[in-house]
Order: sequence, then C-alpha cells, then structure tokens
Amino acid sequence: MPAILCSCGKRLSLGRIPCEIEWKIISDTKLIEMPEQIEMEQLYEAMSPMFKCPHCARLWVYWNGFQNAPQEYIKAADKKLEETKPLNKIEHRDTLNLQERVSAGVSAA
Repeated sequence: MPAILCSCGKRLSLGRIPCEIEWKIISDTKLIEMPEQIEMEQLYEAMSPMFKCPHCARLWVYWNGFQNAPQEYIKAADKKLEETKPLNKIEHRDTLNLQERVSAGVSAA
C-alpha cells in the first residue's frame, strides 16, 4: 500500500479508498474554466491530492501529480518549533504555511 513518511515520524497510508486523510483541492480559476456539465472523473483528475497527517496536522500536497515529491505545509506555531530541530531530508520541502503564502501573495502552484 502506498505511503509517505511525515516529518513527525508517522507513516501516512495513502492506499485506502476512500482515504480519510486525503483531500482534493482545485484553484478557483481552474474550477471556473471547467464546463458547467462535467463528469466526476474529469473533475477528480483536475484536482491536486492533499494529505493531512492525523498526528501533527501537516499538509502534504502533490501539486504536480504523484510522480513528483509533495510539498509540505506546517502551521505557523509549529514552524517555530521546527526551526530548532534539524530538517529531515525531503526533496522539494516547503515549510512555508498556507496562511503565510496567501498573506504574501505567493502562488501555491
């Protein structure tokens, strides 16, 4: 069963259907560009999978599909704690949280 190792050390199982830790996200502009009548499969394919760790609430987003490493998002309060610990070696790590990205006007994609 596919899984990722969260920075908190917990293993996140991604293979269950439905997956209780998986969320699907789509940009507002991408959603508006979709036809009014759309098959569920088309909508599903347009969305990016996101996983929320049930232990530490980190978000892992596969912006560019499962063939690429996910980006990690962490709550601002937890980020200060993370700065005092050595970082795990995770490719494409992005610890800037979502609220900071929105406040800074930085695109998440």
